[in-house]
Amino acid sequence: MDLGEVLVLGGRTIRLTSVELSRTYGGLIEGYPNSRLNDAHLQRARGRLETRYPRTPTYVLEPARTLHPERNFSRGRPWEELPAVECRGFFTSTTIGPPGEYGLGMSCLAVAWWQDHDGAIFSDSARPAFATLDWKAHAEDRTDPD
Repeated sequence: MDLGEVLVLGGRTIRLTSVELSRTYGGLIEGYPNSRLNDAHLQRARGRLETRYPRTPTYVLEPARTLHPERNFSRGRPWEELPAVECRGFFTSTTIGPPGEYGLGMSCLAVAWWQDHDGAIFSDSARPAFATLDWKAHAEDRTDPD
């Protein structure tokens, strides 16, 4: 059973088969969101994908970054927030190249993305980032889903 589907660059539909959600700043005890913290957060997201899906190519969609100049209360970097929810998922689609023996096969990619929480697996805030995903450049064909 697919958990959802979304369109990517070129009009291809990809299907979500596994998803993990977490609060973007759930472990932030001290400090505030800024560009350096967010850059490190994106790197850790890539590492989490590679650990969770070691035999699958991974891709991190660039999240929207919102500056809040009214919250700049220190001499440091400007306050910059990512969307509230970090999502990591395993996606499949039809093969990129010719289908395998007996027409079997699929393409797959593990993706991290961020979205505002609205209860949907793909919120409207996430769809523009997926629309830029070049599936053919990042996904890989295979005959088994692991």
